[in-house]
Formats: sequence, structure tokens, C-alpha cells
Amino acid sequence: MPSLFQKTPTSLPNITPRTKLCKLPAIRKTHHCKQLFSSLDNLLEELENQKDDSSIPSHPYCAPKCRSRGSLTSSRSLDAETGPRSCTLPRSAGNPSSEILSISHPDNPTAMEPDYSAEDFDPAMPNQECFIKRIQDVTDLASFDNCINEARALGSNQTSITSPRVDSLLSLEKILSELKSLDHENIDEIKTLELFSALYLRLKEEGLTSRYCPHSKLKSKVLRNIYSFVENGTDPVLLEIAHISLALKVKGPNVSSVCKLIFKVTRSAKNDELFLHSDILDLFIESLTTPLEDPEALIYAYGALKFLTMNPTLLQSLLDRGVLQLMVLHLKLVNTAHEDGIQMQEQTSHAIFQLTGTLRHVADAAAHLFVSTGALQELCVTLRLFSGDIDLVANIARTISILSVRKDCASVLLEYGMLPTFIELFNKFPGRSDIVIRLAYSLGNILECSSVARFQLFEEPNAFKVLIGLIASYMQRDFKETQANILRENKQNGDSSQDVMVKLVRVIVNMATEPDVGSRLVCEVNDFDEATYYDRKDECLEFIHILLAILNQKSPSENEEIVVAILTALNNLTFYSIDGPLSKTYLDIAQGLSSLIRSNHVRCLIEVTRVLGNLTRCHHVRQLFLDIGGLAELTRWLSSTNDELLYNATGLLVNLLASQESRLLLKESDNIDKLVLILERRCENNWNLATLICQALWNFASDASDIHSAFGPDKTPRILSALMYLLDEDKFFPSDVREGVVQMEDYQNWDCFAEIAANLLEKLE
Repeated sequence: MPSLFQKTPTSLPNITPRTKLCKLPAIRKTHHCKQLFSSLDNLLEELENQKDDSSIPSHPYCAPKCRSRGSLTSSRSLDAETGPRSCTLPRSAGNPSSEILSISHPDNPTAMEPDYSAEDFDPAMPNQECFIKRIQDVTDLASFDNCINEARALGSNQTSITSPRVDSLLSLEKILSELKSLDHENIDEIKTLELFSALYLRLKEEGLTSRYCPHSKLKSKVLRNIYSFVENGTDPVLLEIAHISLALKVKGPNVSSVCKLIFKVTRSAKNDELFLHSDILDLFIESLTTPLEDPEALIYAYGALKFLTMNPTLLQSLLDRGVLQLMVLHLKLVNTAHEDGIQMQEQTSHAIFQLTGTLRHVADAAAHLFVSTGALQELCVTLRLFSGDIDLVANIARTISILSVRKDCASVLLEYGMLPTFIELFNKFPGRSDIVIRLAYSLGNILECSSVARFQLFEEPNAFKVLIGLIASYMQRDFKETQANILRENKQNGDSSQDVMVKLVRVIVNMATEPDVGSRLVCEVNDFDEATYYDRKDECLEFIHILLAILNQKSPSENEEIVVAILTALNNLTFYSIDGPLSKTYLDIAQGLSSLIRSNHVRCLIEVTRVLGNLTRCHHVRQLFLDIGGLAELTRWLSSTNDELLYNATGLLVNLLASQESRLLLKESDNIDKLVLILERRCENNWNLATLICQALWNFASDASDIHSAFGPDKTPRILSALMYLLDEDKFFPSDVREGVVQMEDYQNWDCFAEIAANLLEKLE
């Protein structure tokens, strides 16, 4: 009898949003002081004082439920392209009620200019008297202009003729003067933006936006002026402040301050348009250093990029500017430093956390770039090197689960040794369902498209044991959830234990699709040493008992996904087992299926009939099937309009007809009539089904002394007519095209049918 089950890997659709999970953390808890931002010790306390406390449910596969290193909490629904994003910015430890944007002097003055340096400037300081006192000698703009003019007048006989440069400076003075005269408490957004725009153009015209511009005093003057609008500025005003600051090539702690401004603006999706109409994205990306040099700035920068990449237009714009390649470079630098044993700041890991969160958003729309840019390869290295960082692991697991559906990405994951890494992470974080479910899903995808991966996972020490242990653990958790009536609530808030079990079972299902692996998995082929053989046998039997325990608690109507996954696993395992250790469980499995055979759930019945097709090779199971009323259900299945269910039911009937008791019972039923009807109406171009029908008819009449009397005078002519019609090779494969189709699968299936049908026809004639 041909195999009833065509071994194909079980496929799962991409993980889709199910229900609301927790808020998406955006920025980790770090430590800061006013200017150097070396720590954010009071961050959680500051969050409580944050006025904007809106929250949006995140994508269920976006964030862990809790973070060990608290964060600037930010969230935005991934299901919507626009909408509010909530976040908080750190506040000063000394003044919790005010936001901190520390501004230090931009560039050190060159040696050729007089020293007009000002102390580091903090626009959020409530009392600016000390600052004003320090710079009172250089705040007079006329005096400042005179110094510049005198320096530029050398060699020109110190004439007092006004040059274009002086006119430009006066124009700049006028802009700054008008800005200073504006109401800083109730900001006129339109007027302020007009002046900022004029200021930006004037700075660009004057060459002050050049990287090599020496006028650091003038830059400082501009920065002091525009930063006075920070405290009460609207989002467009704040973004333009950041725009001008970036254009002036600020450095050091000022970059962190600018990144904080941009982060604050990006928290609202309505501000996305502001980034599309200027060169701020170019300036922003250009300003970023590395997580090793300036991790504080990168924490906020990648927090902002994580928001911006939620907008498809902005994402494409960022990709065009090479942001993915930049992130790959940053990952590579950190990975290399870690491998070389270089001591890194704690904030570097926080920056990488934000970076990997941004990559997760990029992966949604640009998965095809992750191999060519080396992004996935570096993520694999990061996951291996930082496998102890649970937050980082959760981020990378999300990204990998998205990428693993692509065959090229699955190949990279296999090449970079992710299978043993996944098993290691299962052991490290067995209780983190968000990590386990994504890694299991990714692992199932890898196994689906690679036979090498199936062998490798089977050979991986303790891999099968770890998977079984996880399934058992989540089974117990699921039973407790069900008893406590909290399953529905869990499904709304995250990954239920049942979801995790589905993905874990799928891993074993896909591993068992490899014939050599499947036969060794059930110990049908024994090439182990004695100790290993008994361990493998015990693990396999334990797995069967776990599957049956779950199946006993679930119904197809309410728990279709887990029921189908378990039935598929039972099918794959019983397919290989004939006389091995697993055969001892056949009756238990058949008994476990007894309640399902009466189901009207077609998908479930397809899998049930596959398993029974394997089990009924055993005489005891055939008898049990008849005892539990299986024959009546078989009659119902043979009337199904579903081709797959009909094929499986016919194969099951072939097995039943191997027993004389079954043949006697079938003579009293109308199943033979159904077979003849199927042969007449359903088998044209369905050669696999036609083959099984002929096998069933052959088995039915195998011990009959008179085959015509066995089928009866009404059925025999119909069978003969149908067989002669289906055996007409010229009708289905004309001679003029036959040469081109003999290698086609359809013709080969017909050829297999023709061999059996011809024998049956000869016996009937």
C-alpha cells in the first residue's frame, strides 16, 4: 500500500497580531547628570512626574512584559501607520519638574581668533545669572561684531567701508534680535518658524554650517538664542531647533541634547510629515557617531529612529540614506569590541538595545536587505555574544522571527550556528514565552526548508529533551490557566501557553519530515549505543504521552491550532513506526482519537484519518477502530466533497480490508457502492485516488472464489466500464504530446494507477 501521508513540513502563517500586549519600552534606564548624561538614576521617578501618560497597545510580538532596566517608556500600535506615540524624556535630578537639555559650548575656538569662549550653557537652568555674568564681556553684539570686523580688516588700511560680510552679520543680528524679542512664554509658532527658517538660510549662506567654519563664538550666540525656545516650544519649533543645531555641527554632549529633542518630537506620529520637507534626516544620520564613542546620544537617536521607521515613507527615506548599513556597522563595532575583550560602557548595551528594536521595524518592510547588507549575520553574532542579556535577546528574537520566513535568511541562521544557540536560549529563559515562541517559530521555519537543519537539530545534544521539557512545562501552565479561567485574558495580553506549545510541537513535526531523522527519532532504526537508545526511546514515549494528554483537554472547535499540530506530530511519528518501541502506544493513540472521529471539523478529520491510516497497519488497531464505531464514520467520510479527506478515508479503507473480519462487515455496508461511484465520478485526472480505489476493490475481492459474485451483477459492469475509460492512455495523454509528458508527475501517477488497474481489469474479465 502506498504511503497515505505525503511527508511535507507543516507550515505556519507569519505570526500576526492577536491581541493587546504590554506597552513597548523605548529607552532603557540609564544614569545621567546635567551635562554629561552619564546616568539616569532617577528615571523611573521622573516617569511618574511626566504629564503625558498616554499609552497605546503595542504589537503582541514587540516587547517583553517587563524590563529589568526600566526605560523611557514609549509605545505605539504597530497596526496603525499613524497615531499617538507616548514617551517620557528624562528630567533633572536636581529639578524634577523641568526637562533637561544640556547644552555645552559647540566647538572650541581656533587659535587664530581671540578667546571669546563661554561656559557650557544649560537652557533649562532656572537661574541664568551665573551664566550671564560669565559672558557679560562678550554678549554685547556690537562689540562682538567689531572684533570680527577688525580681524577681517587687517591688511586693508583699516578702512571703515562696510563690506558685504558686515552687512551679512547685521542681517544675522537682525534675525537674532527679532527672535529675542518674541514672547518665549506663549510662542507664536508661525512667526518663530519663519525666523528659524530665515536663520537657517542665513547661516548656510554665511558658511556657518560648514564643518570647518571657525566662527565658534557666532555659533554659540546662535545656539543660545534658539535654545531659549526649548522650554515652551511646540514640536515643530523643537524640531527646527534640532535642525539648526545639527546644521551647526554641534558635538559632544550637545549631540545627546539634540537627539533628545528629536526623540521627543518623534513620539507623535502626527509629526512624521515634519521630517519629509527638509534635510534634517541627512543631518541627523550624519551626526551619529558610534555606540562605543557616544552611547548616550545613540540611545535617544535609535529611540527616535525606532519611531520614524514605523512610517513607511520615512522608512524608505532612511533606507535610501544608508541607515541600515550604519546600524550594521554599529553592531559590527560592538561585536568586535566584545570579542576582543574591550571593556564597554553600560550605556553601550542600552544603545544596542534601541538599535535592535529599530531593526525589528525595518525587518517588516525591508527583510530582503538583511542578508545583502550583513544585518542578519551581525544579529546572529550579537545574539550569540550577548545571550545573557534577556532584553536584547527578546529584541533580536522578534527580528529573527520575521526574517526566518525567507529561505535566504533561514540559510544564514543555519550557517551562523543559530540552532545550538536557540537550544541554549530555551534553557536559559524557559519561562519567557515571548522569547520561546519566537525562537521556536524561527526554528520551525529553518527546519521547513533545510534537510541539513533537520539532521543538525536531531544530532544536537539534548535538543529533543529540551523541546519536550518545554512542551510539558507549557502544558502544565496551560492547564492551570484553563482551570482558572484566565486563558481568554492571557490571549488578550500576550502569548498564551497554547500558542507556545503549537510552535514547539511544529519544530518536532518539521524535524520528523526527514525520513532518516524520523525513523531514528522513533527508534525504528537503531544505530545508537545502548544507553543512547534507551534515552531516545524514553524521550519519544514521553512525547507521545504529553501529546495525548494535551489532546484529551482540547476540542477542535475551540482549539483548532493546537489539535491540528498534535495530530500532525502523531502522524509524522507513526508514519515511520512499524514494529519499533512506538508500536506499543498504538492502541493508546487510537483510543485518544476515538472522540475526534465523530467531529465535523474537516481540517481535524483530515489529520485524524492520516494518523489512523498509519495505525491501522496494526491488526489490533483495525479491530479497535471497528469496535468504537469507526465503520459508520468511514462511510460518512467517503461521501465528503473534500478531496484530501476522501483520499485519506480511502487509504484507511484499504488497510481495513486487509482483515477478513473487516471484509465481512463491509459486505453488509454500502461502502463498496461508494467506491464504485467515486471511481466513476471523482477519479479522472486524480490518479492517486484512483490507485487507492483499485487497491481497496482488489483487497475486498482477494479471497472471493467468484469475483463477479463478490461485487454483484450490478457493480461489476460499472467497474469494468470505469477502468477501461481511465486506462485509455491516448485519451488522457495523446501520442503527439506523450514524449514530452512521460517525465511529468501526472503521467507517472497515471502509470502507477494503470499497473494496478490493469491487474484488477484482468481479474474481472
